[in-house]
Amino acid sequence: MILARAIVVIVFILFSPVFFSNRVFAQKSSCQRLEASLQTLIDRATQTGFPGISLAFYKPSCGMVKLTSGLSNLKSRKKMTPSDKFRLASCSKAYIGVVIMQLVEEGKLSLDDPISKYIPQEYTLNIKNANKATVRQLMNHTSGMYDYFDSDFTAVASANRGKLYRIDEALRFAYGKEPEFSTPGKGYHYSNTNTVLLGAIIEKVSGSSYSQALRKRIFEPLNLKETYNDYIDPVIEPLARGYFLDRAGKRVDYTEINQGYGLPDGVVVSSAQDMVTFLRALLRQEKLLKSETVGQMLVVDEAAKRFQDGLNLFVYSDYRNGSYGKMVGHDGEYGGYKSEMFYFPDKDVAVVLLTNISGSRLHSRWKRLYDEVTVRVLRMVL
Repeated sequence: MILARAIVVIVFILFSPVFFSNRVFAQKSSCQRLEASLQTLIDRATQTGFPGISLAFYKPSCGMVKLTSGLSNLKSRKKMTPSDKFRLASCSKAYIGVVIMQLVEEGKLSLDDPISKYIPQEYTLNIKNANKATVRQLMNHTSGMYDYFDSDFTAVASANRGKLYRIDEALRFAYGKEPEFSTPGKGYHYSNTNTVLLGAIIEKVSGSSYSQALRKRIFEPLNLKETYNDYIDPVIEPLARGYFLDRAGKRVDYTEINQGYGLPDGVVVSSAQDMVTFLRALLRQEKLLKSETVGQMLVVDEAAKRFQDGLNLFVYSDYRNGSYGKMVGHDGEYGGYKSEMFYFPDKDVAVVLLTNISGSRLHSRWKRLYDEVTVRVLRMVL
């Protein structure tokens, strides 16, 4: 009888409005402290030289959180806002990968099909290894193909501001160039040529342009109102200005300097919160692919294990030596923008960090600072 009364009392306490109210208040208070700490952190970063930062994350106890600091335009002194958009550079590869996997689900192609089945013969004749590589090997960068995005391409692209490069125009920069290794699947070499060829495959198999496929298959179904195809779709303002850190340490506005924008390997422009929505839709909610199909994207080939590259996604079983558990995501950097997106499936936590400066590889201090901000953001959120 005493035990029964004790159980009744415990149940009453657990389900009482007061208990729920206190628990919700504690969670809200914890999230507010987290937001304040993160705001202080990114404010310090922008005070030490980063033009601007946009940070968004989702955590079950806090929901979607959006924070910004610094400026989206150094000249006008316009402050960064959550609606500011960034060129995602190589983070775009994840979006292209989703479209390919959707076509696999629809039975329109197989990951182990030779790409020669889908691409023009001109490419297989002129790009070494293109006559032997499979779709899967494009996605996990084990094709060995030369990277078209070299100094020759960037020099020509930069001299032609406003020009939208076609797939065939970009791939010509890989014609006749020696591959990193001669047998696809026997090594790993990160090459943007792979993703541009995936764009060509999407166009052949789907019957629409890769930009239309992204829009119809991802942007519109997920209601990503702050996401579009660079140089192809109308600009959705505001677009943060992108700054390149030159060898002298000067921040140069690169926003209007063409580095091949609009090609499949770097086509997506988005905001931090839209990227969080994309990550969870793909990796948690099954809104884009079935869980079994996502599972295929997360398989890391033996040849790519050192670099933890799945299919258009980086997959770490113990991110940063076990500090954070399993992580899935991607990063990107070029032309004045740097992007990183992380999803931690064991915790259902998504984090996106964007800044409107690139070129930090030339300056170790900047790179150390950016890495420090990234690590501290993850440590705080997780």
